[in-house]
Amino acid sequence: MRFKFANIFAVGAVASVIVMTGCSGIVSLQPFVAEKDATVEPALLGTWMDAEAKDTFVIGVKGDGYAFTYIEKSGTAYKFDGRLWKIGDAMVLDLVTTNEAPFHLPVHFAMRVWVDGDSLRMAFFDTDWFKKLVGEKLANQKVDDRLVITATPEAIRAFYLAYAGDDKAHGDPDTLHRTGR
Repeated sequence: MRFKFANIFAVGAVASVIVMTGCSGIVSLQPFVAEKDATVEPALLGTWMDAEAKDTFVIGVKGDGYAFTYIEKSGTAYKFDGRLWKIGDAMVLDLVTTNEAPFHLPVHFAMRVWVDGDSLRMAFFDTDWFKKLVGEKLANQKVDDRLVITATPEAIRAFYLAYAGDDKAHGDPDTLHRTGR
């Protein structure tokens, strides 16, 4: 009986991974950005909105990282903690949800970000090319069409250090515009 309960719990936890990470095709049980590598980029701070004015992103400082809130036009808000890692010219934002839910398993997802004045571009690391590399080079579990990285934090960081700066690693960026500081 204990084994069946553990399996039911695992299914619930994996389902929460899918629900709580939105559009990201790759998530991780471990952080992408180590505390020692985290930096704060002041240009990221502020309130950002997409061109259709349907989604708002509020980014503030929290400890050695960020408090990140995504607000849908309906008013539903999703909260995340984030850390930023600069890899050469690339900036990688590691986000983990702070919204609590039954059977919630907080997972990390990474985005590449670019800030240029009052424009912020964000793109998930989820291209077919990148997913294939993750599948080959990092321990993972496939859940539907997503990869859940189960590798060690050290392996994840080494992988992202090697590949995150490649333009083939991420999809087309979404562009946001600053609405306030």
